[in-house]
Amino acid sequence: MDLNQEEKKKFQDEEYENYRMFYLLQFDRIDKLETKRENFCNYVLTISSAIYVAGFAFLEKLDFENLYILACFVILINFASILFVWKTRPWVKLHQERAKLASEKYSKKLLKIEGKAEKLVKDRYIGKNFLTKYYYKKTYSFNSDQDWFRRSLIYVYLHFLIIVLSFISIPYSNQIEKEKDNNSAEIKCCRAE
Repeated sequence: MDLNQEEKKKFQDEEYENYRMFYLLQFDRIDKLETKRENFCNYVLTISSAIYVAGFAFLEKLDFENLYILACFVILINFASILFVWKTRPWVKLHQERAKLASEKYSKKLLKIEGKAEKLVKDRYIGKNFLTKYYYKKTYSFNSDQDWFRRSLIYVYLHFLIIVLSFISIPYSNQIEKEKDNNSAEIKCCRAE
């Protein structure tokens, strides 16, 4: 091997290593984004649950304004969590696309294996599940944008449910306040007699 060929091989090896590192960096970024998203959602779910538990535990002691403020706070933080999920999604897709482009540059064999694996999974598992067979045979092509039950959307559904429950709890807390007033008026009448 002459010196020129050795330099070319060394350059190709370095270039390959750079693409490999770039590829790994993209998945590291995806992992960090998804971890942040899941942690944020879990914190919000924990806070929302704690507020509901405390609200029901001290229902008799809280007045309408306090219950209204707590419900609005739960709505606000869950809405922020939904926005956080939606805003991280494009970044995850960007890093996935970058990794795909890097792998296309240097890993044609790997992409062929990946294509065969997708077909194998689609034929073996998706086609046998009665509930998903019709839906996935028509629309699913391993594009998570078409999956209505991906992890991030499950979080969105859960936060949306908490928002709806919070909106429902506002009139309920007003009704509780009226019942408290009626009960206290009855107690005063009974004491006066």
